[in-house]
Amino acid sequence: MGVVVNLKHNLNGFKLRASFSTHACVTGVFGPSGSGKTTLLNSLAGLVKPAHGEFFVNSEVLYNTTTGVDVPVHQRRLGVVFQEGRLFPHLNVRKNLLFGADKRRRSVQLDDVVDLLQLQGMLDRRVYTLSGGQQRRVALGRALLAAPRLLLLDEPFTGLDCHSKALTLKLLRDAIAALEIQTLIVSHDLRHILALTDEVMVLQNGQTQACGSIHDLEVYQALQDVTDQVPNLLTLRTLFHCPDEQTTLYSAGEGTKPLKGPLQANCPRGQEMRLLLNPNDIALAWAPVEYISMQNQLPGHIEQIVQIGHRWYCVVQVGVRLLAEITLTALKQLELQPGRSVWCLFKAGALESMEPTAPNPECQIENTKGLVEHEATRVTARSV
Repeated sequence: MGVVVNLKHNLNGFKLRASFSTHACVTGVFGPSGSGKTTLLNSLAGLVKPAHGEFFVNSEVLYNTTTGVDVPVHQRRLGVVFQEGRLFPHLNVRKNLLFGADKRRRSVQLDDVVDLLQLQGMLDRRVYTLSGGQQRRVALGRALLAAPRLLLLDEPFTGLDCHSKALTLKLLRDAIAALEIQTLIVSHDLRHILALTDEVMVLQNGQTQACGSIHDLEVYQALQDVTDQVPNLLTLRTLFHCPDEQTTLYSAGEGTKPLKGPLQANCPRGQEMRLLLNPNDIALAWAPVEYISMQNQLPGHIEQIVQIGHRWYCVVQVGVRLLAEITLTALKQLELQPGRSVWCLFKAGALESMEPTAPNPECQIENTKGLVEHEATRVTARSV
């Protein structure tokens, strides 16, 4: 799978110069309001005709001004979900879902979409009786049933409350993974993108600034130029739930100390979680610190020290790579330099999850204080 975009277009004085390629299952298109994100998606969908350039999906040319190829909108096989949803108010949910369904390609079935997006019991209802989150899921289901080769999502979480947003995000992630549909998701909220993928294309003033993994410092710097705070993205495995302490314990990998975060009782043990950690929530020390509220203290070493904009960061390897923001004063006082051993300290509450917080009845919560102590002892012993 692969998407190649190289488009130039002028629209009412605005200049779009988008050039990137991606093979990731999900790629985020991120930028501030007015950066050209929606114009780019409309160009890919065929709703706007760029003056110059080309657009490929899986080596198939959908648009090329040099060769004169311009595949009509209805033949591009792109599933588009707009900010407004654009459902048909005179049709019920079932008929909205099936509108435009590709009957020749049976790879995506109605029952599968209903199950994946939790639309059971809604099929005979009129769409105006649904909540905003439910309407958004119906619009997504309609796009999936078109059996698209590429899914285009324009701000799919706009206007949703926190719980609806988290639930829709989880269901979207599960549906994309289950149906293996390559997706471009536009958002002005970086956290929504990082809940789905670490692959980001940064757009500013119509220009592509960078495209790649957020773990790439070039991409991180481009993100830092257009937003105030770029979090670390951690993929961790759930170890235990500790309801007495209101925490969940995570593993960052073999031989690493467990990490504590806020209780996520709906996530089964062993499940991978994507969590965010802001660089300015991390403190650095020469040694572990006693009598402090920071529950997470991880040993590691500094790989490099970088300046991004007016801020300084230590790139620290602790089993996973963390960027820790630091002042020049602290940098000099602690005599930090590449290769130096340090400890990264941060509170359990600093780990942010995008998972819905409603309890999962199928997930058993255990009082695991003894198990937690055993796991921490075992991992520490193995590390030593």
